[in-house]
Amino acid sequence: MKLHFRALHIPSDWLWVRAQVPVIKAEDTAGVVAQDVETGNLVGAAIFDNWSRTSVQGHFMITSPMVLRHGFLETAADFIFNQQDKRVMIAFIAGNNEKALKLNAHIGFEVIHRIPDGYEEGVDYVLMQLTKENCKYLPTKARV
Repeated sequence: MKLHFRALHIPSDWLWVRAQVPVIKAEDTAGVVAQDVETGNLVGAAIFDNWSRTSVQGHFMITSPMVLRHGFLETAADFIFNQQDKRVMIAFIAGNNEKALKLNAHIGFEVIHRIPDGYEEGVDYVLMQLTKENCKYLPTKARV
């Protein structure tokens, strides 16, 4: 699989994003997508919103594990931590979304708090963070 990474195009990419994750587009939504060069299909996206001076909320979605092997996480990390100069990426995950919790842990996010019944009754909201210093997808020299 050969991938092309590019900026998220709203609205043309948004239908695919919404089919993967029920994220709501905000006026500050931006992101990067991974597109299969051969088919033209999107196979991954990293969507960012709720920007502050030092942080941003991230939403990751992938439909092929090959995305993880071809530079997608490095591209997303470079966009947030280097190009946008953020120190922290934040994620809110439903406690019963095992795939998302596993993916975020793989990326390097750490659980910093659980909000009991925060997602829905009986399902916690899990607050996770990834700091620039702990992001394994940035070259060591770029972490400081």
